[in-house]
Amino acid sequence: MAQRRTKAEWARKVDEYQRSGQSRAEFCKAHGLNPKTFGHYLVGKRDSKDKRSAGEWEVLINEQKSSGIGQFEWCRNNGVPIGAMSSAIRRMKEREQVSASKVKWAQLRPEIKEEVANRTTKIRINNLEIELDANYPVEQLAVVLERLAKQC
Repeated sequence: MAQRRTKAEWARKVDEYQRSGQSRAEFCKAHGLNPKTFGHYLVGKRDSKDKRSAGEWEVLINEQKSSGIGQFEWCRNNGVPIGAMSSAIRRMKEREQVSASKVKWAQLRPEIKEEVANRTTKIRINNLEIELDANYPVEQLAVVLERLAKQC
């Protein structure tokens, strides 16, 4: 008959596993544990431990990138679940894409009160300056700005 362990014993096994540096399969085989049962306790432990904020994940991801070692090895060495790290990277990329798509464009509504022959309009954004004739078509300006936005 299988040996029954208390929750405290399982918690000690999980801690031991996280310090071991072994894969889950290696650890279970070495300690005579059922991998599926061990997985249930491991997930329960992870749920309470790894609820990290986006900022905390960003720090961990940057640490891993600057370490010079692979993601899997870094996660194993630092006790970070590889699946959680992969999910955090995916979420971070999604957030970056969403924030990049939220670029707001000002709506241009030129008000021409009078026709002036040599009047020009200047648009200055950082180091970019565009000078247009006052009669330049607004629709064409919108196309130009759209193409610039794609290249930036």
